[in-house]
Amino acid sequence: MGSLDLEWSGVHREFDDRVQSSALGLPLAGTRLRQDDLRAELAWRRNWGVSNQWQNTVRLFHVWRRENGEGYTDYDRLGVTASLRYEAKSWSARVTGRWSTYDYPRSFIIFGGILAVPRERESRQIETRLEYKLSSRTRLWGEYQWEREIANRLSDTYTAHIGTVGLEYDF
Repeated sequence: MGSLDLEWSGVHREFDDRVQSSALGLPLAGTRLRQDDLRAELAWRRNWGVSNQWQNTVRLFHVWRRENGEGYTDYDRLGVTASLRYEAKSWSARVTGRWSTYDYPRSFIIFGGILAVPRERESRQIETRLEYKLSSRTRLWGEYQWEREIANRLSDTYTAHIGTVGLEYDF
């Protein structure tokens, strides 16, 4: 059985102590930053296999962010997420891949003190998760995530390896 879902949402964010920035990223004293996101997502899900123990999901998404200042944090983000999950009686495994690109229409960086170019950024992630049911209310899980941000602004560029383990108990 499969499904196709379309979601649309809005998020308003008011910051207590974060100020607006100029188009070059310089702080603008005496201001407060507000951001509004409009999010759209199209998701296709399908369960298959014996007892539907396999599930794959593909999501296409767009985030449109605008701020109340000069637009340094404005962006249009387009991306895709794909995941595959296997669920057995007492354990499950999932692998997820994500890719997205950011378009900053009013945000620039300076090269060599002379040339201002638009900010560019691309995001890649791979996540794996294993989960084991210790009882009907208790789960032990481990997760590994690899992230890579590629950008023409040095502070936006990084690679990260994140390992997490947890124990969940449902009350």
